Amino acid sequence: MRSLLMLLFLIALGPAGVCAQQSASSVGSDRPVYEIGVNGVKAPVPLNQVQLLFPPEALEKRISGKCAVSFLVDLDGHPKQVKVIRCTDPVFAESSSSWVKKYRFTPATTQDGKPVPVISTSVINWDLYVFPKPENIPVVKVLCEFGKPASTTSSAVGTDGVYSLSDAVTPPRLVQFSDDGYQMLAFERPGNSPCDMLLTIDANGKASDPQNVNCEKPKLANAATKSLLDSRFQPGSLKGVNVPVRASVHLEFVSFVASK
Repeated sequence: MRSLLMLLFLIALGPAGVCAQQSASSVGSDRPVYEIGVNGVKAPVPLNQVQLLFPPEALEKRISGKCAVSFLVDLDGHPKQVKVIRCTDPVFAESSSSWVKKYRFTPATTQDGKPVPVISTSVINWDLYVFPKPENIPVVKVLCEFGKPASTTSSAVGTDGVYSLSDAVTPPRLVQFSDDGYQMLAFERPGNSPCDMLLTIDANGKASDPQNVNCEKPKLANAATKSLLDSRFQPGSLKGVNVPVRASVHLEFVSFVASK
């Protein structure tokens, strides 16, 4: 049966770095850890190719999945401090970590070509193509909650015809999240990647006028903004009538759920 399985590994190892403000002692030298893309720091480049067998337990379960792994690339191009951030299923963790450890890189460099240590991330996709197609491929689930804007003092409609969310107004509700990069960024970062924004949802459920209140990273804020603007919402209402509402929106990574 296994001889009939076709395995395809879609492995994304690239310049996607995460903020790495570590002390020099953490890498065993007097050099600080740099951040890819900041002040012209160029990402390390893989020198070899590493092929791993699909985890046997994943074959037994007939599941696909992915893992986000962070690692430090030292001055010699060796991956150190390899840490699995999260996996859609624990069965992929060990294989993903082992895969990263076998790589060798050209070290990251500054604008003037000086080698420097950096932290990078790799998202490893383990895709199992079989017949029939597995039904339990996990997808990212996000939390989207509406609240009162901090500046709200009244439930009266504004001069622009928009209500600030208040006790008198039924809040909008997310109907369908349209991901424009937020899910993957949240997946590959430690924690839940929370973003707090202000957003207007009109009487037809269309989002507009986004304002970043507090996101961990500008890149994360941009992806969250695009995703929310393209998502579908049930509009807010006042006394049973749909009205445009300005509200605080909290977005964060929650978990994985099986696709249907």
